[in-house]
Amino acid sequence: MKPAIRTVKKEIRILGLDTCRKQQVFGAVVRGGLFIDGVVRFPLAGSLAERVLAGAILSTRYYPELRAIMLHDPKRLLNPLTLENRAGLPVIEVARERRAEKGYERFHANHKTLFHRARLPRETVQKILALTWTEKGLPEPVRVAHLLAKSQLRPLLPVRD
Repeated sequence: MKPAIRTVKKEIRILGLDTCRKQQVFGAVVRGGLFIDGVVRFPLAGSLAERVLAGAILSTRYYPELRAIMLHDPKRLLNPLTLENRAGLPVIEVARERRAEKGYERFHANHKTLFHRARLPRETVQKILALTWTEKGLPEPVRVAHLLAKSQLRPLLPVRD
């Protein structure tokens, strides 16, 4: 497990994950709300989804620089606690509307409202959200991941000589 987040720097690297596309998880590595460092795509593998996903996250080249995972999972396909324990990174769940489950807190910024849940201290989560939420309905890491998940991207076919 990586050490706890003590300070939130301006260019903190967050992996945003979105599960809106069937059987796939799209992700975006974002520095603060300013720069996209990279995008990733993982398969969503049934009952062992969190274990497979955590292993895939650990094997990315971005993992050593990551400080947290921001998860947009409207259908509750992943268990954030298992993902957090397996990946060794704190998970911040975000949603546009209030969920029936307990533990979601409201966050306001620039006349917008977001609901979040995490095991991190409240002040730390609010600093991360304030840094990464630049426009629209979601913070930048999950907004980019959500755009990728909702896009019509198809895998590239292999090129034959």
